[in-house]
Amino acid sequence: MSKLKKFSAMLIASLVIFSFSAGVIPVGQARAQTTTVPVLISNESTDGNSTVSGIVFDRRSGGRTDYVKPFTPPAVTNNLFRKNSLLRSVSKSEQMGATRTFYVSNLSTNLYYTEKATLEYVGTHADVWVGDSQLTSADAAKLGQEFDNKIYASDVNNFGDPSDVDRNGKVEILCYDIQDGFNLDSGGAYDAGYFDPRDLFPIEDSNQSEIFYIDTNPSMGTGPVKDVSEAYTTLAHEFQHMINFNQKVFVQNGAPMDTWMNEGLSMAAEQIYSGSPELDQIDNYNSDENIADGQSLLYWDYSGDTIANYALSYLFMEYLRIQSGQGNSIYKQLIDDPHSDYLAVQDLIHKYIDPKMSFGTFMNDFRIALYLKRSTGRFGFHNEPGFQALKSLTDTDSSSLSLRGGGAIVKWMNPSSIPKQPAKGITYTNLDNGQLYDTTPPAVPGVSPVANNNTSVSGTAEKNSVITITTGGQQIGIGNTDGLGRYTVKILAQRAGTWLAVSATDAAGNESGTKSVRVMQQSRALSSSQVKVANNHGRSDAIYISHLQNGSVIRLYDARKHWIKTQTVKGNSTALYVRQLGSRSGDIYVSITQPYMGTSNWTKIYFSGEVSGTLSSSQIKVYNYRYHDDQVRVYRITKGDYIKVYNSRKRLIARKTSTGRSTILYIRQLGKGAGRVYVTVTHFHMRESGMKRVGYRRE
Repeated sequence: MSKLKKFSAMLIASLVIFSFSAGVIPVGQARAQTTTVPVLISNESTDGNSTVSGIVFDRRSGGRTDYVKPFTPPAVTNNLFRKNSLLRSVSKSEQMGATRTFYVSNLSTNLYYTEKATLEYVGTHADVWVGDSQLTSADAAKLGQEFDNKIYASDVNNFGDPSDVDRNGKVEILCYDIQDGFNLDSGGAYDAGYFDPRDLFPIEDSNQSEIFYIDTNPSMGTGPVKDVSEAYTTLAHEFQHMINFNQKVFVQNGAPMDTWMNEGLSMAAEQIYSGSPELDQIDNYNSDENIADGQSLLYWDYSGDTIANYALSYLFMEYLRIQSGQGNSIYKQLIDDPHSDYLAVQDLIHKYIDPKMSFGTFMNDFRIALYLKRSTGRFGFHNEPGFQALKSLTDTDSSSLSLRGGGAIVKWMNPSSIPKQPAKGITYTNLDNGQLYDTTPPAVPGVSPVANNNTSVSGTAEKNSVITITTGGQQIGIGNTDGLGRYTVKILAQRAGTWLAVSATDAAGNESGTKSVRVMQQSRALSSSQVKVANNHGRSDAIYISHLQNGSVIRLYDARKHWIKTQTVKGNSTALYVRQLGSRSGDIYVSITQPYMGTSNWTKIYFSGEVSGTLSSSQIKVYNYRYHDDQVRVYRITKGDYIKVYNSRKRLIARKTSTGRSTILYIRQLGKGAGRVYVTVTHFHMRESGMKRVGYRRE
């Protein structure tokens, strides 16, 4: 992208534009207004092309911009460049003093033409080509050395690696007077540099190399002597665009990043390199009337006020960095995310700020922060240098307004006039609401013991707060409390002895103190031989556990792992009594927490069903026949019941599973004389009943 700058000459016309821009009303005056309050009206839609009806703001002020040439990449393949015969090989790399003709773009007409340039610097990471006779070899060397020694590492470390389509391991920097329509007499906007993705593809008007373009006039001065240091931040800015395109399109095989995000990252690259906030962008924010009139963060206004776009994109990226608590690493994480639009930001919001917060809500909080500039919490920039200079902008135009998705405006309104049912996506926030000025941190969370086998941390904290868990300064988990203040946050299992820090952040962004918890060694799980279950009929069931340590805590769960009972051991064994485990056989789970240790894994214990009820004599008939098999008939039973018949000496002589409510068991011969048999029933998933004695007659 090209980088647009505001021309600094003393031009009365351009100064007047900013002298009477949108109204600036200090926050303190909000208290003095008795009938109206400042209200933030925000369009939380993620579609910057959609608007809520009204006037579209399209004014453009003078300033410095940059430019990424609009370009739809062709299908990317790994061998796209290696197969193209037009590419120069490394062996043909130019020497100092070599000349080459480059394709460059007239940014006013969008037409390509050629520019002849001389190679004036050959470095480790960059070759500098000069197309302006006023730029000396010493100037080119100074520029190239700054890129080699500082800018290259700064951008690569914080954003990623560039591509290398020409396989020379370098970036080409072409310095010339970019044709952008700038006029010294009238001032206005000019392009300080640009990046053209076309150059990375073997197509028409492509230079087929990693190259970006740096303006010499007026960027480095309008006189015969040039100050190349004026272009240093532009180098960092354009190099980020190059890296960004490589990572999103070539590495991820995805879409180029949305412009508003890409530009915000390039200004972050400037800030990282310089070590100072972008005060020009803060000044632009303070003086740009279109921002006060509702400029969208998401809609890049190519034909309108791009100065406002740059200011908002810069401030949003810095707000994201501050709120995430991840420092400059958040920028590369944004690039590494598989999404190329607002969803990438939302992923980071969910990861570091609030798992339940939408991108639209975060945009709204950003606008509140611009107005309130709180030193802590969600509604400010935490007193970082430069950001307290932001002015609390309000709109003084009483006409109807239009807000694109991502647009916002502050208007003085009577609270009673705030609509109860705003248009879809539109929110109204009373900036005089005392809740926004809440500076009271929540209480330190309560945390349950954590063992080295646990994959979550549980406890209690302020309701509807965000719980963050870190170890060694690195976040390992984030989650939310429910309406009762309970939380369970997933983490990866940690080694015994590891210290965890758990904190809560309330809705205003106030953070509690931290609760330090040391990960305990997990207790050894119980063995099945230690546990005996008595599944009784008509009285409480009992679970007997032996070989225990005094003070251990036993927890009992049912087959669905729902908690049943907890009991502390007194002595070296214990018995847990429960009303009923159930009449049928099944499983229970038992865990143990030994003193000063974490809870063990569950031990699965099988238990038998209750003893089946003994059959009554009226349910059994025995027929002793002379000439064919004898029969034992059993009535009023259930399908699936298992019937056994024993002789007088209680030896099994017949068995059968019933297929209905009655069954017949055939026995070859019980004997000629009278006698007795014993019959039992075993209901499904239960134990065998007692024996029922039944007599029979002689044949």
